[in-house]
Amino acid sequence: MKNHWQTRVEEAESLYILAKEKGIIHAMNFPLNYSSGSKTFASLIKEGYVGKVRRLVLKMHFSEWPRPWQQNDWIASREQGGFVLEVGVHYIQQIQKIFGEVNVLNKIVQYPEDPNACEVGILAQLELEDGTPILIDGLSQIAGNEEIRFTAYGTDGTLSLLNWSELEGGKLGEPVQRIEANPFLENSLLNELVKAMKGENAEIIDFHEGYKAQVVLEQLRG
Repeated sequence: MKNHWQTRVEEAESLYILAKEKGIIHAMNFPLNYSSGSKTFASLIKEGYVGKVRRLVLKMHFSEWPRPWQQNDWIASREQGGFVLEVGVHYIQQIQKIFGEVNVLNKIVQYPEDPNACEVGILAQLELEDGTPILIDGLSQIAGNEEIRFTAYGTDGTLSLLNWSELEGGKLGEPVQRIEANPFLENSLLNELVKAMKGENAEIIDFHEGYKAQVVLEQLRG
């Protein structure tokens, strides 16, 4: 008997295959691919700002989940919601895009007593294909402000994408400071879809990229 996560992965793969076979222009809404903060992060990594990457860390801390503006049954449910799915998958996709394939090694997922409620904590160990470690630290229902921080630690420095759009970084021996994002890198999925429909080169995250991110996501949730 298949697990729910296996079924979801198979469904994602079938959508990608069908869209490819039919020649349909297809895209997924992963907004980090188009914002100036995350695109500047990716550009700085490519330019060697941190040197050789030693570790990637994704921190997702929420004082409340669902947040006050997300109070509905599905986003609080174990089957369809949770912050690992709603937030984590965006960073999984970014890791795969910027740094390459990801393998899940170990995970500890914490759930409340309600069997239908989503996770309240996760600790996970992953790695890139070259063995570079990735750590995921997620908690909800805790004191303090919400913090989503994706950090690359390298031989030459540290770089963080904070709360989706802010950048912080520093070279070895220097303090970590705010880095201004390059506003000229800002883009939109809509603009890229228009390019694609015109037959031009376009930056689109298609169903295949979504499928690859979902494979990792479901291993973490399953």
